[in-house]
Amino acid sequence: PYDTELKAGDFDTVFNYAKGTGTGAADFIFLSGTHSIAPTTIYNWNVATRAVSLTSASGNKADTILDGGSANAFLLFNSTEAFSCTNLTLRNFLQDQNSTTCLRIAQGTTVEISGNTFSGNRADHNTNAYLARGPAVIFETANITTSITVSDNEFSNNTASAASQVGRGGAIAFRDIAVDPTISGNTFTNNTAEGRGGALYIQDGAGDYTISDNIFTGNSVTDSDSKGGAIG
Repeated sequence: PYDTELKAGDFDTVFNYAKGTGTGAADFIFLSGTHSIAPTTIYNWNVATRAVSLTSASGNKADTILDGGSANAFLLFNSTEAFSCTNLTLRNFLQDQNSTTCLRIAQGTTVEISGNTFSGNRADHNTNAYLARGPAVIFETANITTSITVSDNEFSNNTASAASQVGRGGAIAFRDIAVDPTISGNTFTNNTAEGRGGALYIQDGAGDYTISDNIFTGNSVTDSDSKGGAIG
């Protein structure tokens, strides 16, 4: 397993290990500070046998920040193992014609998103309906096979602003999910979507959702024909 503490500037170096060959887990432990993600960078963890975790060394999301710089960078997990992201702030990721969401989970076993802050992430994609959703986190396809837990996070001022009601899920989007997600203890504040689900959007899939003990405040949809200011 690769288990390391990351100071600012280390992200690219250690990421190269995580996408290399092998079977060991890659645990990224970020030291306090702001870690800037390089523009137009796709961090694609697509090694089928490697689990990945992202977390802060301090356990304090307020002082451990991953900043996308509003410049088309994103994190993609596409492995058949487990993924977790805990106790981090992920902000200013831009999803437009050249990228996808801040954190995109395309497959995996046990997926946990817990104790984070997602703020100021944007989806501005006008041509691909699937990429204009969930600027903070998108879970997609039935290839997530065991569980999805989204708990005790803060989602604020995220925007899915693609035109023609394409932008959906101002903070989170789920698409074609087969497992039963649990969404609990989160706070959704001032997230917006052009189409449906100002905070949360759920599309198709066979999963049964448990949505409990969340706080939705000031979330909205902006098109006059849109639906679901909080959940759509």
